[in-house]
Amino acid sequence: MYSDFAITKSPGKLSSIELKSVYYVLADKSYDIRRTETGRTGFIALRTIHGYGTLFIEGSSPLLVEPESLIFFENELVTKYYCSGDSWAFWWFEISLLGMIDFPLNQVIKLDMVPKENDDCKTCLEMLKFNNNISNCIASSTISTLFYKWLLQYQNITLEYRPYRSAIHQLIYKMKSDTDTPMKVKEMADLMSLSERRFRQIFEGITGVSPKKFYDNLRIEQAEYLLINTPFSVSEISYKLGYSSPFHFSKAFSKVNGVAPSVYRI
Repeated sequence: MYSDFAITKSPGKLSSIELKSVYYVLADKSYDIRRTETGRTGFIALRTIHGYGTLFIEGSSPLLVEPESLIFFENELVTKYYCSGDSWAFWWFEISLLGMIDFPLNQVIKLDMVPKENDDCKTCLEMLKFNNNISNCIASSTISTLFYKWLLQYQNITLEYRPYRSAIHQLIYKMKSDTDTPMKVKEMADLMSLSERRFRQIFEGITGVSPKKFYDNLRIEQAEYLLINTPFSVSEISYKLGYSSPFHFSKAFSKVNGVAPSVYRI
């Protein structure tokens, strides 16, 4: 004979997630969406399978969306998104939410694929196509289960890296305070007495992006501010932010913003 059981004194309280639409997109370099319509409500969960995209959200710097990542944001705030590599495969879930899901907004989170994730995503898509009450409920319950699997993985990552969080935040402050002197990843790792490999793992686990990508985004954000609020020339800004030449600065800036620094200033 064999038996097994589990008992809890505080049953979990579910937030209600209603799935309104789902898209699977396999994009190429021509994919470039600009959203001008108003009145959008609810939230979007964007789950990238492979490839790279760039997402523009009001009030945030451009976000590079990487393979096996998840980002959760308000539907009404996204203004533009496009494929920033050779291809970009992703699931786009539009949901309404009653209650709280403890995910950070507007942050790219690296998450491994959970068991049967692709099957669950396909179930959501196929069930919504029937468009009746039962199939819609199945779709909503499926995405709810998937959300809690993602949340469990995210919380485990957060707990694993908690001892390093303060040190990473201090390092980020140093990076922001000294953008004209680029730091090498080895220097960052040495400051935390970690190997480069372990440092990269921890940094990406906490911020959602690699140290290099975080620093590159930081410099572009600073460049945007300087172009709008100071009289510095493009060449002066490029050297002020530690780029090897105005050409390399313009190339990096255009990749993120879609326009050259001189056009952005206008």
